[in-house]
Amino acid sequence: MSWSLFTDGSSDPKSKIGYGCFLLLESPPLGDCDNLADLVRTKRFYPTSSSRLELQCVIWALESISLHVGPMTLYTDSQVICGLSERRARLEKARFCGKNGKELAQADLYLKFYYLSDALSFTVKKIKGHRPNRESSDLDRIFKIVDKATRAALRKELS
Repeated sequence: MSWSLFTDGSSDPKSKIGYGCFLLLESPPLGDCDNLADLVRTKRFYPTSSSRLELQCVIWALESISLHVGPMTLYTDSQVICGLSERRARLEKARFCGKNGKELAQADLYLKFYYLSDALSFTVKKIKGHRPNRESSDLDRIFKIVDKATRAALRKELS
């Protein structure tokens, strides 16, 4: 059996508060989406930034479900997450430091992500967020549920 993991985050740069959400479903996730919102898990992150939050959310999701699943596809709209596999060799060669020799701001999270990537069997697929309904696939509609949950959680706290 394989699984589909949908993750998303929403942050407020002023307050440095962010919310991450994930939804884990058996693959292929087809059919009725009506009750899926009840299965979304949400977590508050502070302090954070938009790119840090996406990493924190994926790591939290993978750590939360890692003992329960086999092969998995991770769906995200985060360019940061989607590019991590391609950047790995270069980051490791530089020991997670920038050209100035200083450790990268997300180095701790990159290390955790790569550890989980090695330990678990998953592939990362980019989802284009915020598509009009007429252009949405089943995967887009499921991702939209997670996206709405992150924005609602953040909006609730900031209001």
